Amino acid sequence: MKIKLLPQRNLFSFLAMPLLLAGPVWGATTPAIVSTVVNTSTNELTINGSNFKPAATAPTVALDNKSLLLVSSSNTTVVAKLPSGLAAGSYLLSITNSGSLTATLAVTIGAVGAPGEAATIAVGSTTTGAAGTSASVKNTGTKSAAVLSFTIPKGATGAKGATGPTGAAATVAVGTTTTEDAGTQALVTNSGTSSAAVLNFTIPQGAAGSAGLGLVFTATYQAFESKDEVTSVTNLTTANEGLLGYNAVQFVTIMPAACTVNALYASLTPNPGSSLPSVQVTLVKNSESTDFPVCEVSSSTPVACALPSEPFSVKAGDTLSYSVTVPGYGAVYESVGGYLNLSLLCK
Repeated sequence: MKIKLLPQRNLFSFLAMPLLLAGPVWGATTPAIVSTVVNTSTNELTINGSNFKPAATAPTVALDNKSLLLVSSSNTTVVAKLPSGLAAGSYLLSITNSGSLTATLAVTIGAVGAPGEAATIAVGSTTTGAAGTSASVKNTGTKSAAVLSFTIPKGATGAKGATGPTGAAATVAVGTTTTEDAGTQALVTNSGTSSAAVLNFTIPQGAAGSAGLGLVFTATYQAFESKDEVTSVTNLTTANEGLLGYNAVQFVTIMPAACTVNALYASLTPNPGSSLPSVQVTLVKNSESTDFPVCEVSSSTPVACALPSEPFSVKAGDTLSYSVTVPGYGAVYESVGGYLNLSLLCK
């Protein structure tokens, strides 16, 4: 009898083939439990995962090593019946697939509690700590109603920055100047900018001052009249006493300083036993007629004489005289004597 031997290399290849094919299939069938859900109304446990049923054979399920009755199974989901009257607690769930490989998971089975209250978080105080200290957060509330108070340290002082460029020089200009009524408030406004100011001034005028005393002088006149009127002119620039011919006029005069005349008052003081006449007074500047209106004076009470329409000014070096006219009395001789009182007010 002859026996034919096969080549050794071919025999090795034949025997090794089942091992190479079986390796990948065996590693792919390891089961894994991902999650579980308990249905209390049907008293069933649903298990989710993978590789529960890699072949046609259904897996086996146990709870603390006690087998559970399968309701349905697939490669990723298995539904098993829980024992009646199962007490709430923690159990070891195991599932063994058709490849005899087992996966386990600790599960807790019990009644569902009432929904809890949502926790809250609020921010309390925020305190700046000293530079270099540690930041901290403190809960001044409760675990379910937290109130967080923060302590945050300030940063250290930084390095001095570089000097900036030189700015443009500011300018100041005067805009308008307005005079307001006395008693109002002074005001300065800037109609320009902060770097190019234009200042507008509103300045109230001063309140009116009290009346000045002016310059007062007294002139003496004496006249012996017939039917004709007599006019005498007295120069105010000198002090003089004397007689001017038959119609004697005695006078004392004072020249005011340079000014603008703003008032002229006149009155008469008769000599004892003399009647009080009515005289006419006017002013003469530099021996020339002026626009001073003629002032009628017939009383011992001062009267305000009318002023010229234009300001009447006297400057240093001017001469100022007054003219007095005493009216005639016709054919009857009448002795008229007395004093003419003038008050000249300047501003």
